[in-house]
Amino acid sequence: MVATRPAPADAPGTQLDAAPPAPERSRRPWWEGLETWTGAAIVVACCVFVLFQLQPDLLLRNTTPAGGDTGAHVWWPAFLRDHLLSQGRIAGWAPDWFAGFPAGQFYFPFPALVIVALDTILPYNIAFKLVTALGPIALPAGAYVFGRGLRAPRPAPPLFAVGATVLLFFKGAPGADAEATRIAGNQHIMGGNLASNFAGEFSFTLALALALFFLGALAYSLEHRRRMWFPAVLF
Repeated sequence: MVATRPAPADAPGTQLDAAPPAPERSRRPWWEGLETWTGAAIVVACCVFVLFQLQPDLLLRNTTPAGGDTGAHVWWPAFLRDHLLSQGRIAGWAPDWFAGFPAGQFYFPFPALVIVALDTILPYNIAFKLVTALGPIALPAGAYVFGRGLRAPRPAPPLFAVGATVLLFFKGAPGADAEATRIAGNQHIMGGNLASNFAGEFSFTLALALALFFLGALAYSLEHRRRMWFPAVLF
């Protein structure tokens, strides 16, 4: 048996080379942070602008909303609250029009359920008006989240919010003659704009805003493999 001397500690190959120190995280240029905050400020400005165009003093007044088909839609959440939810249902037969009709079948019940929930702390008319205003106010923010989720190059996401705001105030194609307008009827009621929203299509506007939030969240979750449940809830 031959005795061997242990190799010195500093001999080559006797120990693992120490890992190089991790490089310091490079700091983002200051103007990138400023651009992000500016984009967020534009989105907030768009949402606040829409809110004030809807006249908050009227939204908080306890009066019955009307205009277009809205006067008929006022009936639905109250019927849901008084007759269906107590039976554990969100759709059923209503005898109030004609020979009766299937209430809750042709309109998604989410806005009506939100109105009923707000009605527990607010007067019914105010709860109804706040929910009708929710879609237009949220639409610019949804467009911004959509752009950020798709990683659209700056400054596209805040411009998406500006574009959504412009859509809300769209009233029809310019230059349309009177005869074409008469044949087409109310061509400014085209879904997603304020004229459509307050003529009774507030569920559609809210769905459009939620769809943009959903698509943005879905793109983020697929890229980062995180929070996959959140797009499902929005959907």
